[in-house]
Amino acid sequence: MSISVSVKRVADNNGVMTVEVDADSFAKQYERSFVEESRKLNVHGFRRGRAPRHVIERLYGIGYFIGKAVQAIAEATYEDAAQECRDSIVSLIGNVQIVQAELGKPLIYTMDVMMYPEVKLGQYKGLQIPRIELSVSEEEVNQEIENQRKQNSRLINVDDRPVQEGDTVHIDLDGKVDGEPFEGGKAENQTVEIGRKTMVPGFEEQIIGHSIGEEFTVNVTLPDHYPEELKGKDAVFTCKVNQIQIREIPEANDEFAQDVSEFDSIAEYRDSLKAKILEAKERDAETQKQMAVVAGAVLNAEIDIPDVMVDHYVESQIKQLDQQLQASGITAEKYAEMIGTDLDKIKADIAKQRRYDISAELVLGEIAAVENITASDEEVDKEIEEVASAQHMSRENFESQLSENGREQIRERLIRRKTLDFLVENAVVEESAPAEQA
Repeated sequence: MSISVSVKRVADNNGVMTVEVDADSFAKQYERSFVEESRKLNVHGFRRGRAPRHVIERLYGIGYFIGKAVQAIAEATYEDAAQECRDSIVSLIGNVQIVQAELGKPLIYTMDVMMYPEVKLGQYKGLQIPRIELSVSEEEVNQEIENQRKQNSRLINVDDRPVQEGDTVHIDLDGKVDGEPFEGGKAENQTVEIGRKTMVPGFEEQIIGHSIGEEFTVNVTLPDHYPEELKGKDAVFTCKVNQIQIREIPEANDEFAQDVSEFDSIAEYRDSLKAKILEAKERDAETQKQMAVVAGAVLNAEIDIPDVMVDHYVESQIKQLDQQLQASGITAEKYAEMIGTDLDKIKADIAKQRRYDISAELVLGEIAAVENITASDEEVDKEIEEVASAQHMSRENFESQLSENGREQIRERLIRRKTLDFLVENAVVEESAPAEQA
């Protein structure tokens, strides 16, 4: 079936999608609809489905069967038609109207649609971006070394002293409220890092001073994130220390550098870390510049985002939040209360960010169109090869896993990247530099 599609804006974000289906496909669907419907019709003097065609058409009218054919074709084509216009259409509203439905001619019908809002660009060249001076301090390198030392540490058993601050202990615990056990209050060989404050407030401090094999009690008040029937209650935990461990951190020397990197000396390793930190800062700086030009271009543009583009997203985010909190027995309303806000404020914040994100994408798309920023097939091929290589896949295997519109999505991503580069290249660097990033 061959179709052609066009979309016309009629008012604000409301539009009409016009779909034209070739005459041959329309005629074939008319025949199918006639056969299907005639089997159901009662004609006086004939058994059901046995009346001659000319009798049925005279009795019920050709228009009846044309209507059935139009309905069948519209149901089979409107989603594909909308997909062809996905850059213009937000959603389908409905209200199918027949423009032309004559046998021997193409079928033409229309459907009301919600269109993406029009974008009236303001200034997008010469926008200000921050001047960022980059450097890497010795303290930053030292901190990264320290992080690597901790990541490559190991736990050593200790059995000649009681628990101290900073130890990792393994304990059995059995908690009760008013003498009764409660859900989540019992565990065997649970790992606790003393000082990390991962337990109920006051719990870890009461483990300190106890030795392996010793049984003791811990008294705490259950905090507000516990279920309603437990929060604020006094709980008593019977505990026993099974194991005490300390973390042994390797020294930052040449041997350490050889263990964690491809370098032979700690000096070379430090230099490589310094280069990586600087590279990360350069990426962050580029992101800050991009965010600045996008914010400026959006602020200067005129665009009205319809609620339908925001509301469904907000509800889906709240539903997702609800599902994530269910495991803890907390509702979204309760979560909002715990973080000092309410659900309406959370929804409003999500809606505000969503409205901005949509505005940014539409403004960038309009700038790309005005400036004729495109991505060639060769550029798309190169991007596919680079992404496939980064994921340790062959190009063929990567392409086989792309969605139907995967290649075009990659093209759109490239166009967005090139548009951001264009805006930054045409921006003006602020005269006064912010504090040096060190």
